[in-house]
Amino acid sequence: MKNRIFILLFFILYLSVYSFSQGRPTMLTSMRQGFHRNDSTEDFVIGEVKGTVKNKAVLIVKPEYPAAARQSGAEGIVRVQVTIDEEGNVITAKTVTGETDLVAAAEDAARRSKFVLARDPRGQPVQSDGILTYTFTIKKAGWTKIGYGLSALDRLPVGTFSIPMTRKAISSEWADEIGMLNKLDVIRRSEPPRPDPVAVIPILITRSTTHSSGGRGSASSTSQGTILLPLPPATVEQISISRNLITALQMRLANDKLGSWQFNLGVDLSDALELSQGRNGNAENVVKKYIDTMPEGVEPAVVSALKTLELNLGKDRSTPESFNAVTRALTVIMSSK
Repeated sequence: MKNRIFILLFFILYLSVYSFSQGRPTMLTSMRQGFHRNDSTEDFVIGEVKGTVKNKAVLIVKPEYPAAARQSGAEGIVRVQVTIDEEGNVITAKTVTGETDLVAAAEDAARRSKFVLARDPRGQPVQSDGILTYTFTIKKAGWTKIGYGLSALDRLPVGTFSIPMTRKAISSEWADEIGMLNKLDVIRRSEPPRPDPVAVIPILITRSTTHSSGGRGSASSTSQGTILLPLPPATVEQISISRNLITALQMRLANDKLGSWQFNLGVDLSDALELSQGRNGNAENVVKKYIDTMPEGVEPAVVSALKTLELNLGKDRSTPESFNAVTRALTVIMSSK
């Protein structure tokens, strides 16, 4: 009897995992994976690498913006002194000036760069040195993205919200709002580190097929799926701070018709998509409201994206095509400034 119960439970678990791994991504999954990230390469920019190196460059490697720097808000210029050997390889790279969180990335990029040989007056290859300069810049977030991210802190960890990008968008005179951001940053620092807002574990699914046409034995096939691990729940403190910050920013933007519209669009869209997951018309009504109350100055691309959202979120049954259309539209809306 116990064996039968165990087999039944195992079968139910297997079907649940298989069904989940094979199913179409939900709107909520897309939000967590795509629009609550704070490490977009479009928002954390590496400028053109410059230098005072005698050798002509064959390959100049641009560093990636370090995750720690994206979280801490480190940006600025990093100057790396390099030594180039007789074959054009960088054999030493040491930072002269630069933020601590940016140093390792800049030095690693410098070491992977390549130069033409330097030669002395007799034509013999010689070592040379110089300075490579890297510029790291964080863009300020648009009001829609800020509203969307703050609203999501009712459900998601603070680490999914870009505090540095938001800090650059807020006036330095808004002391209360900056204070609330700093409190959120303290909470963020206490959260366990993770490579991504959503952890995805690959799994292998094996299915056995028994031959029924006179054959004996069975065949098996293996496919790959994924399981999304749940994120840590939002704390009472962060929910309180984020809601107070939303209210404070709504008051600050009250006389800015465009900014207020953008911010409230983000707040309401985040809530509507979370509650409906894009399938019951709730999000569609929110989008329609903001289309009807659209002020002057909204980017044409955003107007088009909102109309795409209204069309696709209003469908009774979502398809892969409509899901992709919604994802692209949200990308445009969240990227607006």
